[in-house]
Amino acid sequence: MFIRYLGFALLVGFPGVLHAQSPEQSCTAPTLEGGFYAPKQQTYSHGTKLSYACHDGRRPPVSGWWGTSTCLNGKWSRQPECVETINACFEPPKIPHAVIIDQEYQELFATGSRLRYECEDGNRADTQQFIECAAGMWSVGSSCTADCRFDTTKYPKLIPDGVKVVRQGEDLKQECVTKQWTPDEISVVSCINGTLSLTKCCYRPTIKAGACTEPMDTQEDGVFDLALAV
Repeated sequence: MFIRYLGFALLVGFPGVLHAQSPEQSCTAPTLEGGFYAPKQQTYSHGTKLSYACHDGRRPPVSGWWGTSTCLNGKWSRQPECVETINACFEPPKIPHAVIIDQEYQELFATGSRLRYECEDGNRADTQQFIECAAGMWSVGSSCTADCRFDTTKYPKLIPDGVKVVRQGEDLKQECVTKQWTPDEISVVSCINGTLSLTKCCYRPTIKAGACTEPMDTQEDGVFDLALAV
């Protein structure tokens, strides 16, 4: 503990920490629970760099035993914070096809912290897109899954009808060319995690009865295409 305080004293003891007054707005003293900072003032001019350290059982969210923040036109570049390490969460897990938004990089998050994320282009989530830290563990967020691109012209057994988008988890019914001789034959097209699947051509009553589950024989058609995720 003594070494940490000594290092902190050396960090803030050098001159040149405070910058001259400028036309930009000043910052009010931050509230820091479980720690202390220097220099100790009521207000800080634009450009002032504040250094802080935390008491035992806490640490800044960034690496190291002390943190820094700079006054930038009335706002601190990062709000000083001392996170309780006993229930804290480390870096959030990577969510496939998603990025964390509105959050600066940090190594430690206090319990109760909530992070928002958004899906990459061509992907979407079915529920709210956030994860939360609770007792040292991150909650599981909704998956970002891709829709499927369905080019009807690539399947000779189907009546060509241009390019369609099949939503994740949804089914689409596409009419078969055999309709000319045996009406009411269709293929059920599904999209699961960005991969397209098609059943063989079956009568609608057979499909409704759940008896048409065999995949379309694309090898026989001379076509093998799992489609491309949008």
